[in-house]
Amino acid sequence: GGHRHIVRFKEDYVDQRNHYQVIEMCNGGDMFAYVANKGMQNQHLCGRVFSQMVSAVAYLHSMGIVHLDISLEQLMLSENERKEHEVKLLDWGQARFFSGGKEFKYVYGKDLYRAPEVWSCRRQGPFDGRKADVFCLGVVLALTFLGWPPFKTSLSPNYLKIAFKEDGLQSILRGYGKKELAKAMEETKLTDLITRMLAPVERRLSIEQIIAHPWFLAHAPKGAPGAILHILKHKEVPLMYQPPPVQIDKMGPVERKMVLEFVAKQAKRCGNNDQRSNFLKDLATQFRIQDPNFTQNLLRWAIAQLSGKG
Repeated sequence: GGHRHIVRFKEDYVDQRNHYQVIEMCNGGDMFAYVANKGMQNQHLCGRVFSQMVSAVAYLHSMGIVHLDISLEQLMLSENERKEHEVKLLDWGQARFFSGGKEFKYVYGKDLYRAPEVWSCRRQGPFDGRKADVFCLGVVLALTFLGWPPFKTSLSPNYLKIAFKEDGLQSILRGYGKKELAKAMEETKLTDLITRMLAPVERRLSIEQIIAHPWFLAHAPKGAPGAILHILKHKEVPLMYQPPPVQIDKMGPVERKMVLEFVAKQAKRCGNNDQRSNFLKDLATQFRIQDPNFTQNLLRWAIAQLSGKG
């Protein structure tokens, strides 16, 4: 099982103080350190690495999971048998199961990589996690190639509306004084791909459209588009897969404390009773909790434990 470009979980164990997780070793560090201040600026190398990222995300989506926190810091490097760097995605702290369509109502991810609809979900309603993942990949692609963000100032929803018009990325590159680079990216359609991945959600590319884009076809390894399409078409598990029910009473003290901390911290971020009620419903869905009183009791328990009253 698993996927070549997703970090493998090995084992875990718990002692009296901590919960330890052992994962696959990645000896090349993370992508952030690799591209910092220089970028790859080699479109074929970038195409090979980017195709691995897309393959990993396609695999997640085929399993009914969205990551919601894709960034250079979440992409590790490991040498393969040919001494080439391979990318591996990790960190599932914000990942969620999805059933299709717009269903996420909370702000996920890091500021630099966050899609406009994620920024505004509390005002404008739920968003599609798959589209949010594509936006993250667009930012990652720009950072990987350029070594700096595709935004000239701090990222914000209002700035995004201004920046990503039809020639948004081109004008930004010219503003950096990178006219030759801007021209090369335009000629190979890399600018077009990045811009379409960062477009407003109704015009943003899907994974299927990314792998059919002229730049991807020209710069990714020859078999990559077909392999990724195969992943998308041949789901390994049903889309509606759900985790087993949570049984708090059977957890050890460290695991129980982790669940309590998660619930309490998330609940405190809810601004009003409606948001808290929605959070509890989401919690029940994510953990398949069937007792209608359980989430309320869990919330009270979590807050009491963390305040030292339990």
